[in-house]
Amino acid sequence: MTRLPQPGSDEGKWGNILNDFLAVEHNSDGTLKNVARPSDIAAGIPNGGVTTAKLADGAVTNAKLDAATQQSLTKADNALPASQKDANNGVAGLDANGLIKKAEDRGGAYMGNWAANTSYKANDTVVAPDGSIQSAKADFTSGSSYSAADWNPQDSGIVVANYKTGDYTLQPSDAGSIIEIDSSASQQVIIPASDSFAVGSVVEVFRMGTGAVTIAAAVPQLVNLCLNPSLEVDTSNWGTTNAVRSTSASMAPGGSYGLRKTAIAGGTLQTFYSSGVTSLSQLGLAAGDALSVGTYLNTSVAGGAQLQVQFWNGSNTTLMSGQTFVSSLATGITFHRVLNVIVPAGADTVRIIGSTTATTAGDTLDQDGLIIVKGATLPATGYADGDTTGWSWQGTPGASRSTNNLTGTLVRNQVGRGTTIAAQYGSAVLRKRATRDWVLDGGIA
Repeated sequence: MTRLPQPGSDEGKWGNILNDFLAVEHNSDGTLKNVARPSDIAAGIPNGGVTTAKLADGAVTNAKLDAATQQSLTKADNALPASQKDANNGVAGLDANGLIKKAEDRGGAYMGNWAANTSYKANDTVVAPDGSIQSAKADFTSGSSYSAADWNPQDSGIVVANYKTGDYTLQPSDAGSIIEIDSSASQQVIIPASDSFAVGSVVEVFRMGTGAVTIAAAVPQLVNLCLNPSLEVDTSNWGTTNAVRSTSASMAPGGSYGLRKTAIAGGTLQTFYSSGVTSLSQLGLAAGDALSVGTYLNTSVAGGAQLQVQFWNGSNTTLMSGQTFVSSLATGITFHRVLNVIVPAGADTVRIIGSTTATTAGDTLDQDGLIIVKGATLPATGYADGDTTGWSWQGTPGASRSTNNLTGTLVRNQVGRGTTIAAQYGSAVLRKRATRDWVLDGGIA
């Protein structure tokens, strides 16, 4: 063991003992070993010279951090407003055990689907049986069936998508949701006859598959737009050149009167209905609307008769090119149909014409019972007016529009197109305007 030499002793070895002692902290050239000299301290601590283990706990304060780190920590501290902590519709806090606080400690909790015979606290939130989000009005225990009187409706802010692969009839719980139809075959989304949706309800229909998706009404409301459908009052809006309103021209489905036109020579023989230059506006039709027409015709000509639908413009002076649509020729008293004709842009008048080719003077053509419907189809009965069972006149009997009285819905398109979603991944929006009145808009054809 090294030591200092002792005075009065260590004779003959004093120098060696001292050298051993000095060698502990000195090099042979006299420099010190393992000692931080002032010059070393001035040079500073080298990069990476201080490890985590060398730092004392709590030694580094926020004030010693750089500005960017201080700013980031401040944002984190203020990210959740105090008003949302432990608040209803806010963020739940933790109790002393590190567990989420109970509903009674924070003013309500999400409880999942509603359950029978369950204790609920005020503001507890559930999914009701109809799919809506509801919150409890007060503390109570539910009964065996759901009671809306115990709950307040909530806006969940969540849009629910209902995935379907076939025809689907809408339910009131679908309001505010998206109906996805995924099929390679054509399908329908149907508004039910009961139509118990609230006015203002909106449903989006999304076509996922390659099959066409059509919006339809279970029992569509139909209106016969013809203002004088069976000539029971007079001949208003009918062409009367060489034609007379006559009981001899009557055909029972149209009433007691009909229109008879008699040929003065061989050639084209026509009866027609047209309300003049304001025809389309009188009928409530506009460019893009679908139109379906039906009427009874009878002729003495062996070749038979046909129904024609023509669109005119230039204040009812010019027949539009390519805008004549016809039924097949038929003999005897026949109900003729021309369905789903689209009103062209620029048309101001529609003429409904019964036509045949007379072979000689005295040939006759009779017409009666005219129905004009906005849409792609006619009633199952063919002709109908306010005297038909289940129908009523909107105004003067025999001289006004008439409507079926079935409990159903009217689906119409705000932009004058059809009711089929045009392409895969397209969508359409249904909005209920009034009782039995839904408007359709979106990517439809």
